[in-house]
Amino acid sequence: HGHDAHTLAQVFNVDPDKVFIFEAHPELNKQIRQAYPQYKVLDSAISNVDGETVTFNAVNLDSVNRAVSSLLTSDQLNATYQPIEVTSRRMDALLQELQVDAVDLLKLDVEGATYEVLEGFGDMLPKIKAMHIECEHIEVWEGQKLYRDVEELLIANGFVLVHSKIVWPQSDCIWVHQDFHTDKIINSMTEPCATRWVVPAEPPANFVAMDSHLDS
Repeated sequence: HGHDAHTLAQVFNVDPDKVFIFEAHPELNKQIRQAYPQYKVLDSAISNVDGETVTFNAVNLDSVNRAVSSLLTSDQLNATYQPIEVTSRRMDALLQELQVDAVDLLKLDVEGATYEVLEGFGDMLPKIKAMHIECEHIEVWEGQKLYRDVEELLIANGFVLVHSKIVWPQSDCIWVHQDFHTDKIINSMTEPCATRWVVPAEPPANFVAMDSHLDS
């Protein structure tokens, strides 16, 4: 756990002090802290509300699929859960507290809550240079926002889709803010989608990772 964050930090030669990992699952948070003490590991559940106590569905680690903890609920996954109470934080408030004025790279895999996390960046959303996110195209988590909702939010905030890959019913996409890439590709993703690549104008240097598991 925490391997994705560590791999990206190594690839982009990120100063460990500028790597932030968010993991609300108590046991997985502990494992990440032990494995990667050089990074800042926080235990908040990231959403679009700040400072409220919310229910987080923490997957039982003896489940067949242990990579699916979420603020949402689902009966479609091969996992069992232990609901726990955690504090929900907005990223705009957290970034202010952490004195971070821009995010170079965001890795986001939060099991159905992608829209809410991005919405919680508020006016800081366009301050993200690039992001790798996971979205669902059909409802897997009860009441969740889908890919098209996320796409509309990102395009409205100046982001361009540069790469997408569907592993149904999810897709992994890379979005780059229009100020930080070399070609303006603003076409909406179609299904089945074609892969699109654009080389960023400058590589990301620091990043925030939010993941329900962080162990691809």
